[in-house]
Amino acid sequence: MERAVDQKPDTLRLGTVMNAEGVAGQAVRLTPRVRGVLCLLALWVLEPVLSLDLSETGRDAAHRAWTLYEQAWDAVLNASMPLAAQTEELVASSDELQLDEEPYDASLYRLYFLAALLYALGSYTSDSQDDFVAFLQRISDTIQVLNSDGFSAPDGMAIDRLMLEAIQELENCSELTAPLAEELRGRFSPARAAWQRAVQSSRS
Repeated sequence: MERAVDQKPDTLRLGTVMNAEGVAGQAVRLTPRVRGVLCLLALWVLEPVLSLDLSETGRDAAHRAWTLYEQAWDAVLNASMPLAAQTEELVASSDELQLDEEPYDASLYRLYFLAALLYALGSYTSDSQDDFVAFLQRISDTIQVLNSDGFSAPDGMAIDRLMLEAIQELENCSELTAPLAEELRGRFSPARAAWQRAVQSSRS
């Protein structure tokens, strides 16, 4: 049986929750490293969903997923291809991405997070537009599941809008430096904080 992470994204579905096609079209001119950083900025916004699995196993697995994310951020930001490739292998071999079927509990969010992380790394290490589109699909899928579970995107903080704004700035800069990446992360921060509040309120 084809694993959930191996299923190819259906481009006809893109844009049903977010303007993924618009983002993919605008990002095609970015370098692999810049595109990878852009992916990781978007994924950072949805990191709070890792805490929706309240089981002890879920908390431990969320910590491992976040550690892999931080390793990926360091690798792509610092243009370390060996570290990025190593992290990509670790993500691909995670328990969540070995499942034959998607789970029906809160661990689904962790699977989507790790699948998105794998595609984000692939868009950098393989200079793959297909992986970038697959990344956008996983982000769209995550938001769609959040919506069906009663969560809603914060007003004015849609991830696709933030990505499009970041793309415009990245196209106009001569180099993606660490300070610029942190500045961009600051612009994504309010959306992440809003999702964090939504997740916390669901547990109260």
